Amino acid sequence: TSGLPYQKATSLVTAAERSFLGVLDSIVGPDIRVFTKIGLSDVITPRKGLNRGERQTARNKINQKHVDFVLCRADDLDILGVIELDDKSHGTAKRQERDHFMDRALKAGGVPILRLPTQTAYNSEKVSHQRQALLSPPAGERVSEPMVTEPSGEPSCPKCGAHMVVRTSRQGRNQGNQFWGCSR
Repeated sequence: TSGLPYQKATSLVTAAERSFLGVLDSIVGPDIRVFTKIGLSDVITPRKGLNRGERQTARNKINQKHVDFVLCRADDLDILGVIELDDKSHGTAKRQERDHFMDRALKAGGVPILRLPTQTAYNSEKVSHQRQALLSPPAGERVSEPMVTEPSGEPSCPKCGAHMVVRTSRQGRNQGNQFWGCSR
């Protein structure tokens, strides 16, 4: 042994991510490759034209973050979009702030994102439809906001399952920004 304090991780993905990956692999076809647990800094990078300090600050904000799934074109591995599975932990204020930053950063980088709640099982047909919506926005449009969907097409609270509504922050540094909030 080298004396270093490491051991092999139990699994690369959670059970919910593995279940979703199985469905995703079955519906994407040979023209798309799916990668999992990819660093956010591998998906987006600071834009050109920033000075050294701005570039480092931008880089620091995306380091140590990852995305659950990245869909790439198989022939050249061009990034087509990102899929995030949101479990109960995404209901905390800190995690929602982190998710909001990631959504805005991906949007700024021109990378569409689809957010889905974790489930014990996934419907291949519905996932296929959602994937298609992510990769093929209506003519002349780009997916500019994260899509947060449920089987019903609307988001639900990760803590209690109630319908979510769009709210606007009234105070603090996020004043004026919109976010999903529980209707209860």
